[in-house]
Amino acid sequence: MVRWAGCVLAVGLGLAGWWGHHQMTALNHQHRHLQEKLASVQTIQGLPTIDCRAFTAQKPLVILALGQSNAGNHAQLAQTIQQPIQLVADGHCVLASAPLPGGTGRGGSVWQWLPQHLHAMGVTRPVVMSVLAVEATTINDWTRRGSLLHQRLIAQLHQMSQLGLAPNAILWQQGEADARVNTSAAAYAAGLDALAGTLKSQGVQAPVFLALSTVCRAASHAGIRAALILHANAGGIFRLGSDTDVLQGQVMRHDGCHFSSMGAHSAAQLWAIALRSTFASM
Repeated sequence: MVRWAGCVLAVGLGLAGWWGHHQMTALNHQHRHLQEKLASVQTIQGLPTIDCRAFTAQKPLVILALGQSNAGNHAQLAQTIQQPIQLVADGHCVLASAPLPGGTGRGGSVWQWLPQHLHAMGVTRPVVMSVLAVEATTINDWTRRGSLLHQRLIAQLHQMSQLGLAPNAILWQQGEADARVNTSAAAYAAGLDALAGTLKSQGVQAPVFLALSTVCRAASHAGIRAALILHANAGGIFRLGSDTDVLQGQVMRHDGCHFSSMGAHSAAQLWAIALRSTFASM
């Protein structure tokens, strides 16, 4: 009996060791994967910087856009001349056109068009954007302690605060990567709670507007959409943002996932509609 118990214990310890090694290998892979993606984020290199006091003096509406490729520079570039927008990136203030610093990709961006749509809908304050958008990232990548993306988010929030340009609104355009791996509604909801905890720990009091953004070469994901809607309707930090899942077809998505130029314009308009009731009178 003693010998049998010893064998069972040895097998159990061996399995525990294997599982621990497996988890460590997976975390190392995630770390390298995120490191590679973050290395491809557009920077302000080549752009002249502006004294940030020129931005703060305007008492602007500061918007931080977070998410994956559809929050980055993966849309089609517009054929028309793009008017530069006011942007905070890499701890500096700049005027920039797409591809915008802070996001992966070399194409167009939804956020290029958001300020003009907001102004057209009655938001009179100047708009200053900041972007952190990394392609194919899951909500776990954003919220897992020790994640490079989680650390990058905290660093960007700190830089914005130090410049006197803490966000008045945070736009969350993420969900496609989780839809692809079929993240459950409960797991995604837990991720949103963790995101709220991170923002609270950094002293962020701005509302977080949640896009319904789950379409990428597949139908929308009912579970993730339900988690987003539930959190937006529960009060607190979250509010409902744009429903960009309605933008489908070749005219709106040039590859079935990422926005066409028209799709980026339309997504920006949907975002402006979602934000105007909060900021039009401010």
